[in-house]
Amino acid sequence: MNREFFMFRFIKGIILGILISLLVVFIGYKTGFLPIVKIAVLESGEYTKSEGYKPGNGFVQDEETARKIAEAVWLPIYGKDIEKEKPFVAVLNNGVWTVKGTLPRNYIGGVAEIQISKDDGKILRVIHGK
Repeated sequence: MNREFFMFRFIKGIILGILISLLVVFIGYKTGFLPIVKIAVLESGEYTKSEGYKPGNGFVQDEETARKIAEAVWLPIYGKDIEKEKPFVAVLNNGVWTVKGTLPRNYIGGVAEIQISKDDGKILRVIHGK
């Protein structure tokens, strides 16, 4: 009986310790003294409380992402007709992605063009040639 009593107190102590630890972590996180969120941030970026996570390479890191953003912006503007300008070509210059549509050979006309900031994904310009 003595052994069961000590085992009960031991388990009760462990559970109480875990609950107190969770309470300290929760209070620390809510008050800002324990920035738990920083643990999940990748080494390739940085986290600030005011701006959140920012990747070291920017939000628009590759051509594929730039093309997908361009298509998402163009679709509500130009409708399904934008599909005729595929494939879209993305070029990075001085931190700005320029994505353009293409035309078939011997076709006269303009294409959609968009400029996207590599750093934050901001749409800088949207035009369509004639």
